[in-house]
Parts: sequence; C-alpha cells; structure tokens
Amino acid sequence: MPAATPLPENARMPVPENTGMQGDKTEMADTAPVELSSELTCPECGHKKTEEMPTDACTYFYECENCKTLLKPNKGNCCVFCSFGSVPCPPVQKDGKGSC
Repeated sequence: MPAATPLPENARMPVPENTGMQGDKTEMADTAPVELSSELTCPECGHKKTEEMPTDACTYFYECENCKTLLKPNKGNCCVFCSFGSVPCPPVQKDGKGSC
C-alpha cells in the first residue's frame, strides 16, 4: 500500500469550537460555575436554612433544627439537597446526575 501524502496546510478544515449545542455537554458542564450553597426546606414544618454543600461527599441525612425531623433523600434522588434544597448537589450540577 502506498504511503499517504499529507494534505497541504491550506487544504485542512478547521476544527469547530464549542457551539453550545446539546452535543457539547462536557465542555458546557466544565465551564458552568457550581453553586455551593442551597436552602433546605423541611417538608414537615417548612423551616428553611441555607447550608453549604460538600463537594467531596453526599449529605444523605439532615436533621431539621426546628422540628428535629430527620430528612432523607426522596426515592430517585442522591441526597437531601436534591430532594429538599433550592439548588441540587454539586455532582448533579456538573454532570446532570448524582454520583454521590
């Protein structure tokens, strides 16, 4: 088989930059800032408190400081922030899914 001849520089097509389209999820996720605070709302008494979310672990249990109810994630959610918070946890913000 004969060796391939390289194309001249002016015959090469430029690689398109990130278009922001749906197929560019990885780059879009890397550039979006991750919010680290979320307001938790107790489903029993309605008490609200803003908490900092950890980036290296999931918060599976949280005790309401008002009524002492122990909050656990709803079925299908990875943590209490995804179930009762105003902002989902950092892994969900970055990847669109819980990886806790």
